[in-house]
Amino acid sequence: MPHHCCVPLCQNNSKRQPNLAFHKLPSPETKREQYEQWEKAIHRDPPFTVNKFTRVCGEHFTADDYKKPGRNRKTKTEQKNPKLKDDAVPSIFKTFPSHLQKKPAKKRKDPDSRRHDAPLAKRKRRSRSASSPALHVDDASEPQVSDDGGSSHLDGVHEHCSCVADLLEQVASLQEVIKLSTTHIPFSMDRFKEDDQRIRYLTGFLTFGLLEDCYLLLEPNAREMRYWRGEETTVGERHGAKPGPKQKMPLIDQFLLVLIRLRLGLDIEFLAICFQSSATTVSRIFTTWINLMYVQFRELPMWPSRRKVNKYMPPCFKRWYPATRVIVDGTEFFIETPSSFERQSANWSSYKHHSTHKSLIGISPDGNVTFVSDLFEGAISDNALTEASGILTLLEAGDSVMADKRFEIKDMLASIGVRLNIPPKRQGDRQLTPEQVVTTKNIAAVRIHVERAIRRIKLFRLLAGAIPNSLAGIVDKLVFVAAALSNFQPSLVS
Repeated sequence: MPHHCCVPLCQNNSKRQPNLAFHKLPSPETKREQYEQWEKAIHRDPPFTVNKFTRVCGEHFTADDYKKPGRNRKTKTEQKNPKLKDDAVPSIFKTFPSHLQKKPAKKRKDPDSRRHDAPLAKRKRRSRSASSPALHVDDASEPQVSDDGGSSHLDGVHEHCSCVADLLEQVASLQEVIKLSTTHIPFSMDRFKEDDQRIRYLTGFLTFGLLEDCYLLLEPNAREMRYWRGEETTVGERHGAKPGPKQKMPLIDQFLLVLIRLRLGLDIEFLAICFQSSATTVSRIFTTWINLMYVQFRELPMWPSRRKVNKYMPPCFKRWYPATRVIVDGTEFFIETPSSFERQSANWSSYKHHSTHKSLIGISPDGNVTFVSDLFEGAISDNALTEASGILTLLEAGDSVMADKRFEIKDMLASIGVRLNIPPKRQGDRQLTPEQVVTTKNIAAVRIHVERAIRRIKLFRLLAGAIPNSLAGIVDKLVFVAAALSNFQPSLVS
């Protein structure tokens, strides 16, 4: 059986190094003192168990540790396995780090050399003391001034005292920095308003200036609003009623909290930690502000007049589809599966294979969201969605609507004098004609902008995944608020 060296980091064994000697450790029963010296020298972490196979290789011993090798009487040659002296202790550890290496003892110089070096050492000490005089300050007395060079010595004292004062001031400053760095600073608008990059990530607004403009629009009503306290509290009750107890969190920080939850989809509990509040308070703030923003944004003229649409019509529409009033498309939002079987059936989308709510989104030719319908069950068809959304009441005779070819609403629009532009369909097995291919490409090139607008809305991550059932009461408002906030971004079409 090959022997292995028990010294840490030593990989020697008798199989790879057959000519290397491997020595047993002294017996802890009969040679306790020497055993402890070996154990201390090889630095093995406890528990270290010694058995009959434990060995230390010869690389850890000096030549002086070995007895003079004997000679074999028969072969007249030296013995292969040298024996250690009784007081030998391993002392060579090349694999150990420097702080564990045994430093060689310094040899003391002979008396003649020491006498010769003594005057030189004294001269060096005198020169150092003359160039930088030692400072001895007694707390109970003033520094003593000698007759020769006293003023210069006093100047040195003052200089050293001023240096100590500067160092103490730096220490106090560093302690304050450490205290601030280790103290939890809650999320607040003051913390991020100077960093537009973080504002963009947290809220979706490109700059703090745009965010502030939106907040100033909401602030007057926010000061008078009543905070949501359950289903018995309605949005209409906030008008003419006394406002509830004042929240400790500033209004602008509440607005930031709502934007972060809507944009990043963060959990209520996590936001409570970030804003140093309770989960109940965070939930109440979020629901109240969504209701406020929904009411406030509904009052803004989102649907533009025919004159404004023509004024900001991009060249790509002017050339091919100058009468376009709106580009529409349906989109679905995933929801958690309802507990009711009846609602499960109504919300099941055969297209998404999931429970969904469906909404009709419309944009103007320049890319701004101009229409957001309420949410309907995911099983509703596109034709029924268009009719139920209420967009037909906003269109005027002579307008043109652009949509995907699955919207078979030509007759519905023709009844109110509106034209439908959709990509042509194949008739049976016939291929599209060259003219139809060009029409398809032209419509697809401009209709793509409504899908980009929908993508902007779903960048608010609270709407990107499955919307929890706890938000079922305000899901329509969440979608509308997200669409309104997306209009604060630059136009999609130039």
